[in-house]
Amino acid sequence: MRPTENKCKCAPLQTSRPNNLVACVIEKTFSTFLTAIMCFLHDQKAFRESNRTLESDIYGERLCKDKNEFTELKKIEKWQKMSIFAVVRNPVDRFVSGFTDKCLREKVWRKYKSRCASCRTNLTCFVDKMYDRMMKFAKNPYKGIDFDDSHFFPQSWRCEFSSHLVKYQILQLDGPNFTDQILGLLEERGVESDGIQFINASLHYRTPHSTQDSVERATVEETVLNSPYLLRKILQMYYFDFLLFGYRLPDIPVV
Repeated sequence: MRPTENKCKCAPLQTSRPNNLVACVIEKTFSTFLTAIMCFLHDQKAFRESNRTLESDIYGERLCKDKNEFTELKKIEKWQKMSIFAVVRNPVDRFVSGFTDKCLREKVWRKYKSRCASCRTNLTCFVDKMYDRMMKFAKNPYKGIDFDDSHFFPQSWRCEFSSHLVKYQILQLDGPNFTDQILGLLEERGVESDGIQFINASLHYRTPHSTQDSVERATVEETVLNSPYLLRKILQMYYFDFLLFGYRLPDIPVV
């Protein structure tokens, strides 16, 4: 799907004025931790006094709600002079993790029937419906971005990448040196050693949304990678994510 602007209702841009820094948060790409990190940097004193940790500052009860959050770059004063970064993830891995977390483990469709594209745990149904929804949005962007869109639309549709990608420093979550890269970036932006240590101490924890090493995730990944139909559709959905963020396209199996 060609890059376009995804006008979601969320506030994906998080700022730290003390560090002259902006992070764009994309769902299922280190999003919970990154939101907490930017809140900590926004006001370290308040964060510490609240007795929070990065892993305990969950999104629904986050300390910085509406305090350092913006929906568009133009709403951030002097954003052009700030350093901006985003964390991205292998598109297939992000899709598999999202489906496993939301549709198989949380079963968000039990409370909200339309979520998981009303497919519940049916992977093929979900891929087909999300593909159709992305095609519809690519041809005629609509305003009603919903839960599924926010979690599964291409990363290249977020963060105003279509207009400002060159401004961003892109960090690959699944790269070999991700922890060193993000800590190095924060050091460059003037985060002091005690703040770096506070953040580093939490980077090895997993959030409740992590699907790494789960049986469900392994099963979904195997199904996707061994199905020419599913993999081809997913590659069409996320082609520009692979292209723009430097990920190798997986081979479609021959059956």
